Amino acid sequence: SLRTRGGAAILHFGGRGRSDGSLLFEHDNCDGRAHLVDHHDLEKLLGAGPRDEPTVLAFVSACHGEQSGQTFVKAGVPHVVCTSGPVRDDLAARFTYQFYRALLDGKSIGASFDIATGILRCDFVADASAPPPSPPRGA
Repeated sequence: SLRTRGGAAILHFGGRGRSDGSLLFEHDNCDGRAHLVDHHDLEKLLGAGPRDEPTVLAFVSACHGEQSGQTFVKAGVPHVVCTSGPVRDDLAARFTYQFYRALLDGKSIGASFDIATGILRCDFVADASAPPPSPPRGA
């Protein structure tokens, strides 16, 4: 959890984001309800609890994730991948797959981002309905 992120080198959020920058987390009782987390709440969560090892990468796979991404940067996470507006689920999934595939192949965070973005750019020849993501901060 965000409260006990000690030892988590990569923190990945995959879910829904709102235009006000809030993220929707699953409610504690897992009954399908959402818990709205704005950047102030996220900042508090990231500041709580011990951190034995620093988080190196935060990946926010959600529409309008930029404000949350900036909160991760303020919390000291050196690499953040996020979007600044709406993103199609299929493109987010494809980008995420290619990014982590490159990372697992030993590529750096920046190179993994470039590889995933390049693959999406090639896909845009057939489908130009959404722009590719912006580069990660610190990469």
